[in-house]
Amino acid sequence: MKRLLFTFKLLVILLVVDACLKCDDVLPYFDFQEMSFHYRNGKEIYVEQDFVLIVSLDDVSYLANVKNNFSLIPSAMATEPCPRNGYDGIKYPLDSIRIVSHANWDSAHQAGSHLNDLFYVEQWWDYDGESHISLPSNQGIPIVENKSTVFQIRTSPTQDQKHVFHLTYYKSNGETVEGYTDTITWVP
Repeated sequence: MKRLLFTFKLLVILLVVDACLKCDDVLPYFDFQEMSFHYRNGKEIYVEQDFVLIVSLDDVSYLANVKNNFSLIPSAMATEPCPRNGYDGIKYPLDSIRIVSHANWDSAHQAGSHLNDLFYVEQWWDYDGESHISLPSNQGIPIVENKSTVFQIRTSPTQDQKHVFHLTYYKSNGETVEGYTDTITWVP
């Protein structure tokens, strides 16, 4: 009888401890449906100046795991704070990015053609902000919640001086997220 009573008390204590140590339903992944644009150098760019486009994620939602995690006592929950929503990163990583302009950039880049070979992307893990990689060489640009992606174009247009850029993010689940910049004007 004492063993049964001891076992029952132990079970109750474990259930109470388990209930106290669990975090509320934390959703480990995030996704986004829209993007917004910011212009580091403004919307009027001098011909000798680099154009810097900052893309932020908007309409962010949090998603659950596909698998069901069940444990009587979660590991290390008593010693660590609960993770925040989206802690495991983006659920559907980017397969590629496409950038086009509605106007003629130069003789090789007519209106509607890809401008990816002209754009560089700042590596968000590079804290000095000096390291940019060519956009076409990096198909899987890492997306981090609350961190913007910084694109840079180092040349000036030789034909039309006013451009509206159309950016398309292609996700691994087949969805696309598109956005249009304001009119960017290059001035002499």
